[in-house]
Amino acid sequence: MRTRVPIALAVTTATLLTACGGGSDDASGSQSPPAATVEDAAAAVAQGLSTGSLQNVPLRSGDPNADLPVLLRGMNGLLPKVTVQDIRRAGNTATVDFDYSWPLSADWAYESKATLVDDKGTWQLIWEPSVLHPKLTTGNRLERNRTTTERGTITGRGATVLVQSTPLQMLGLNKAAVPNTGDQQSSARTIADQLNLDPAAYQQKVAAAGPNAFVDAAPVRTEEIPANYSRTKGAESRTVNLPAAKSAGYAKALLGTVGYATEQEVANSGGTIYPGDVVGQSGLQKTFDQQLRGRGGNKVYLVPRDAAPGTAQSGSDNLVADFPDAPGQTLQTTIDDDVQTRVEDAVSKAKQPVSIAVVRLGSGPGGGAVLAAGDSPPARAKDDSTTGRLAPGLGASPVAALALIRSGVKLSDKVTCERSVNVGGRTIDNPKGFSYNGNSMTLEQALARGCRTAVAQAASKLRPSELEGAAKSLGLARQADLGTPVNLGGFPAPSGDLAAAEALIGQGGEGAVQASPLALAVMAASVQAGRTVNPSVVPDRTAGADGVPPLTDGEAKSLQAMMKQSTGSYGQLKEAVTGEADGRQILVGYSDAFAVAIVVSDADQSSAPSLSTLARQVTSSSSSSSSSSRSSGSGSSSSSGSSGSSGSRSSR
Repeated sequence: MRTRVPIALAVTTATLLTACGGGSDDASGSQSPPAATVEDAAAAVAQGLSTGSLQNVPLRSGDPNADLPVLLRGMNGLLPKVTVQDIRRAGNTATVDFDYSWPLSADWAYESKATLVDDKGTWQLIWEPSVLHPKLTTGNRLERNRTTTERGTITGRGATVLVQSTPLQMLGLNKAAVPNTGDQQSSARTIADQLNLDPAAYQQKVAAAGPNAFVDAAPVRTEEIPANYSRTKGAESRTVNLPAAKSAGYAKALLGTVGYATEQEVANSGGTIYPGDVVGQSGLQKTFDQQLRGRGGNKVYLVPRDAAPGTAQSGSDNLVADFPDAPGQTLQTTIDDDVQTRVEDAVSKAKQPVSIAVVRLGSGPGGGAVLAAGDSPPARAKDDSTTGRLAPGLGASPVAALALIRSGVKLSDKVTCERSVNVGGRTIDNPKGFSYNGNSMTLEQALARGCRTAVAQAASKLRPSELEGAAKSLGLARQADLGTPVNLGGFPAPSGDLAAAEALIGQGGEGAVQASPLALAVMAASVQAGRTVNPSVVPDRTAGADGVPPLTDGEAKSLQAMMKQSTGSYGQLKEAVTGEADGRQILVGYSDAFAVAIVVSDADQSSAPSLSTLARQVTSSSSSSSSSSRSSGSGSSSSSGSSGSSGSRSSR
C-alpha cells in the first residue's frame, strides 16, 4: 500500500523541487506530490520514460524535459515500454535497473540504470541521457531507419488467394484545387455518390484533412472509374499499388477495405505506422490489420544531436539495433471463392439495392461458416448483406413459427387467408396480387407462403417473451465478434396485439424486428441443422451460444416441415420462404449445400431482378460442390400437414 506524503512535507518538498527544476504543476498551479518510497519513485520514472515525459518526476540534477524530445526525435514517435527490474539501495542513494522493450519488427530489449537520491523523504532522479540508453551522451541521440514490408494476403477455402497487390487508381479530392469550403463539400458528396460511399463520412474526412491534402476516396481499377468523374471540381486520381480483391466490391462486407494511413492514424500509432503506410480501414482488413500489416525492418543508430533527421550513416560503430522486417501474415477465412463469385455475378449489375448472404450447412464443425456475402453497388456503402437492419417480413417466418409453438399454438390449426384484417386498430393487408387470398389453410402453410393476415391474427396467442428466445435459438438476436461487423438481428418482446402482429409478420417501425441477410441465412442454416448455428468468418472465431435456449428435436422437425410447405421454384433451394416489407422482397432457404438469404429493395421497379433469377444464379453449382461444402448433419427433414394449393406468390 502506498504511503501518502504529509501535506506539510509536500509543501516543503514542492518548494525544494521548484528550486531544483523538477516536479510539475497541475491545472490549478499546485505541485504534484512526490513519491513516498523508492519503489514508487522508480515506478514513476519507468512510467515517464514509457510516455516520453518526466514532467512529474522530482529531479536532483539534469534536464530530461529538454533532453528527451531531442533524444527521441529520430524515433518517429515510437516509445519504449519501460519496467523496473531491480532496486539496490545504499543509504540515501538507490541504483535502479530498468528493462526496455521497443516495438520494432521484433522487440528491441536492453537494460539501463538510473540513480535516485533521498532528499528529506523525497526520492529525486539524477538525470543523464544514459538512463534512456547506455550509449547515449550529451552529444548524440537515437535515429531510426525503417523499411516497409509486404502486407499479408487473405485467403478463402482451399487456400484460394482472395486479396493481393494490384495496380489501381486512387480516386479522391484535391483540396488545393478547390479552395472554397462549400465547393469542397459539394465535390466530396458528388464523388461519394459516384463511388457508392457514405457521403457524410467522406465529407467529414475531407473537412478534417489539411488545406492542400489529396483526400483518398476509394481505389478502383481503371475500367471502373465512373463516367464523368473528372468533371467534378477537384476530383483527381493517382496510380497506386494496393491489396485488392479480384473485382470491385468483391466480398467487401467481409474483407473490408485498405487505404493509406491518415495523419490521425499515424499520430495515434505510437510510431508503428508511418505516413504512406497501407492500413485496414474496415472489415477483416481493419480487425486484423496488425497481423496483415506486419512490421517493417528497423535499424537504430547513434547520431550527433545536431544531425538532420533521416541522415543516419550506416556503420557498425554507431548501430545499436538491427532487426529485419517481419512480413504480414496470411489471414485464413471461410469465404468460398466459387460461391462468392456467383453472388457477385448476381448482384453486380443491379440498379437497386440487392444483398445476398450464404452460410454453410451442417450440424458438425464447419457448419455456420460464412461462404459469401455480396451487395449491389447501391447497397455496398453500408454493407447491407452483413450489417443491414432490415425488416425481414415473413422471410423470418421460422422465428414466428417457433415463438408460436413455444406459446402453445399448433401450426396445424386451420386459418383463413383474408385479403386484409384489423389488428389493434391497424389494417394489415396481404401483398398486392397475393394468390392465396380467401384460401383456407393451416397456420404452417400461412407462415411458409407469406399470408400476413393469417399470421397476424395469431398475435393474441403469442407470449411476447418467446419471440426473442425463438430468435436466439435460431442463431439470431445475439452480439457476435466475427472479426468483421455483423448484425444478427433484433427481435424484442412486443407490447400489445398490434406490436405482436407486426413482430410475427416481420414489420413495424422504430424498435421493431430487424435482421441482416446474413442473420436470415444463419436462421435458415439453424432450421436445417436442427440446432443453433454459430456463424464464423475466420476459423475458431464464432458467435457464442451462451444462454441460448436450445432447439428440441420436435421443434426442429416442425420448422423443417413448415419450410417444405412453401411453393415456387428458386433454383436449387429445396426449402424456402419469402416475405415482403418496406418495398423489399426477401427469400430465405437452403439447398443441399448451403443456406441463402436474398433481399431486393425497390422490388416494384421493372428493372429489379427477381428472387427466382437471383436464387438460380447463386445456387447454379451447389449440387456439384455440396459434398465439399457441407459437413455431416441432418440434411433431410420430415414432412407433416397437407401440401396445400400450389400457385404463384407475390414475391418475385
